[in-house]
Amino acid sequence: MFRCECNTTARRLPDSGAALYEQLADLVRRGRVEWVHFCAAGMDGQMFIPLIRAAHAAGIKMTYCPGVYATPIAQYVIAHVLSCTRMLREHAEQQASKTWAPLMQRDPRGAVVGVVGAG
Repeated sequence: MFRCECNTTARRLPDSGAALYEQLADLVRRGRVEWVHFCAAGMDGQMFIPLIRAAHAAGIKMTYCPGVYATPIAQYVIAHVLSCTRMLREHAEQQASKTWAPLMQRDPRGAVVGVVGAG
């Protein structure tokens, strides 16, 4: 049976993500949780470890969302590339100051992109 304790828990939420996952791990250890779902693309984050260990020890199901952020991240990257190559910040600054100076924009077609931290 699922019972929500959101109102009482929300008042006691810690400031850091690590402390939050430690509190959730404590709920698992006390037998208050039957299923843990990580709303994340991966479960390898250091802050998840206490909760993963508690869930594994309790033998409860763990799930996560691989690929859940693929589309929003791709859209963000495209927007950022266009923002940088088309110098949107500089154009906005000129517009705000009511000045104009030529800006050398770049064309992103054919650009080489390096991916760091591919998940």
